[in-house]
Amino acid sequence: MIVTILFGVPLQAADIYRSGRVSVWPPETLPPALSGMTPRIGASDVAASADRSWLISTRHLSAEVCRAELNRPHFHVGRLDRCGNRHPDSLDSFLAQLTPERPLVIHIHGNRMTHWQARDRGRFVHHQLRAHMGGQPIDFAIFSWPSERTGLPLRDGRVKAARTEAQGLYLAWLLREVVARDVPVTLIGYSFGARVATGALHALAGGNVSGRQLPGHSLRGADIKVALVAPAVEEDSLQNGRYHGLASQNIHELAVFYNPRDAILKRFWLIDLPTRGRALGFSGPQQLAPSFDGSPVPIVARNCAPFLGIRHSEVEYYTQCCRAGLAIAQLIQKNADSVQLTPTHVPEEP
Repeated sequence: MIVTILFGVPLQAADIYRSGRVSVWPPETLPPALSGMTPRIGASDVAASADRSWLISTRHLSAEVCRAELNRPHFHVGRLDRCGNRHPDSLDSFLAQLTPERPLVIHIHGNRMTHWQARDRGRFVHHQLRAHMGGQPIDFAIFSWPSERTGLPLRDGRVKAARTEAQGLYLAWLLREVVARDVPVTLIGYSFGARVATGALHALAGGNVSGRQLPGHSLRGADIKVALVAPAVEEDSLQNGRYHGLASQNIHELAVFYNPRDAILKRFWLIDLPTRGRALGFSGPQQLAPSFDGSPVPIVARNCAPFLGIRHSEVEYYTQCCRAGLAIAQLIQKNADSVQLTPTHVPEEP
């Protein structure tokens, strides 16, 4: 059993990757892309009242990829009020309320979270983003998947890795419905939640996930912004021909927060002994397949080891000097020089 020690050390550097180029900023400065983004508390408080939140659960659906119902998954949807209380809603109602003027942020939590822990963690992340969003109201959805503790760490990790396959397909179905409404989307995935996110993007583009594909047409060029925090997915999975190699077809920009000292991700290779692959959240981004138009996907990557140490803690990526909330808020709002691609429908194979 791994014991997590709760202490921190100062930030040393932030690594920013742009189309394969790497620059390192000294600890006393922020990268130029993040400078000048100080929270405006007054505007944030006003905008927070305009934000809308939902809890979308797949915990009652089959966790086995071979049995996943993919024609129209029966998600449990609830609207959350400002206190976090859940009020019954429907999928149709949720989709009908989305508009192109309001960005939708979907948070996918990590392992060993109950339904209500997932709600609380999502609300925490929402609050961290809200502090840096200024006057921009957003819609925030928490994607709650069956990740409750199932036993000892190694067995539990293997069970949950298998469960992410069906979850990626469920999320892909939901993303297709959202993108069809021209709603700008940002995915935030933590640990195994990042594996769900990249699997969803791969499946949305027509990719195969454990022998299953999303029924109906596929989409490429969906222009989705993605933030992966301590991603528990193979380091090469987003490369051409790999596990989630088509995911980049739907990524507009990618932010990766990683920690090469993470004691949990250091042992990620034990999940799949034949491949012995390292985790993307441990190694940091190496290579990425090109985007839909053939250009390199812009990547912002930050090494958070200097202040996280060996800890695998989503909360500390936001509360310590890594400033994930600031960087992701900037990612959501960045659109002035974005090239908006029209999603291409890929017909269903006969």
